[in-house]
Amino acid sequence: PLYGKVTKESLNSMTIFKEHTEKIEGDFVWALKELIKTAKSNDVKLIFVTSPNVLEKDLKGNKSFEKIKQIAKEGEVLFIDYYNDKRFMNQYDLYHDISHLNDDGARLFTKILSNDLLDSNAIKKGSN
Repeated sequence: PLYGKVTKESLNSMTIFKEHTEKIEGDFVWALKELIKTAKSNDVKLIFVTSPNVLEKDLKGNKSFEKIKQIAKEGEVLFIDYYNDKRFMNQYDLYHDISHLNDDGARLFTKILSNDLLDSNAIKKGSN
């Protein structure tokens, strides 16, 4: 686990978001599709989850994010997006750095995720 807490002031010294040109690598698309195919052939239920981020970011038009969601949908894989979850937004005491939860944040996120999975019937209580 990561310990320590990011502060609003320390964010100023970190590179928050780099502007870049998105290029989706065919090998990564193939690998993700193969992962889904392999999981299905072995009766493994996949669930894709994005973890929360301390600062809100508009992901509309993010080609990589949209491609992953598209592949998940095509592969009938549940996709749960917590990236801009308001429960974690600007909660600096839950983060080790700009994009990684600390131990407290990870424990809270795990509790929320497991409850959401149980509530959605994506998993059954007592299943592995």
